Amino acid sequence: MPYIRPLPSLLANLFNYLKLKKRRLATDTRILEALKLAMGLLKEKFNLRKRASQKFPLEISYLYIRSFINKYKNKILITSKILICCSCSGFTTIEDIYKINN
Repeated sequence: MPYIRPLPSLLANLFNYLKLKKRRLATDTRILEALKLAMGLLKEKFNLRKRASQKFPLEISYLYIRSFINKYKNKILITSKILICCSCSGFTTIEDIYKINN
């Protein structure tokens, strides 16, 4: 039985197909490596947040809330006593600003 050689175009197509398949496998392994790396980073970030949540105070007391409200009130009070100087555009207290009448 005589040997029939495949047409050159078929060989070229087969060769290109095999090269493309090799590239896909290489790309697939790169994608899998990237996915593994991303999953590792996400797990690490999740564990960090989990540990931070465990350190957070479980109960916020009434005294804790009151102390922060008082600190906020004090800052607002201090800020309300500061004005901007028209000549230098700097912040000064109300006592240091003098009004000049024409």
